[in-house]
Amino acid sequence: MCVEREHAYRLKPAYIMTYTNSVMDTKNTADSLYRVSLKAVIRDADGKVLVVKEARDSHWNLPGGGMDHGETINQGLKRELYEELLITSPFTAKLIDTELIRLASRPVWQLSLFYVVVLENFEYGAGQDAGEVACMDPGVFKDSEHRGEQRIYKFARL
Repeated sequence: MCVEREHAYRLKPAYIMTYTNSVMDTKNTADSLYRVSLKAVIRDADGKVLVVKEARDSHWNLPGGGMDHGETINQGLKRELYEELLITSPFTAKLIDTELIRLASRPVWQLSLFYVVVLENFEYGAGQDAGEVACMDPGVFKDSEHRGEQRIYKFARL
């Protein structure tokens, strides 16, 4: 079930495991909403990583976002990479990690899927959903307090 533009989906609790602070949380998951988010780790030849800062944010994040209803993972990644980075190049994507968190801003669980994405042509720009775009050394995020920037450092090293 899609809820407005939040791309949240209702899933049966038999198909999920929810974790909070590394402890399994089994209470009241049947009435929760779930959102699937796709994130891309894209490196240049020097090992720098493409990062995005949305207009409303003060910190950097990996490019990507929520899947739309009916999309495949490849379709969702392709759409998100175009919306944020104007990427039209064919690419390959390999799943490297997952994360399940409860969003603080609303009563929604978010499953994030992290992919290493390799572009055939490393060409990008700032798309409609990006305030700023950069190719940065992931080491600058090592001591960041922002979860998005911590993810850049963590996943760029995999």
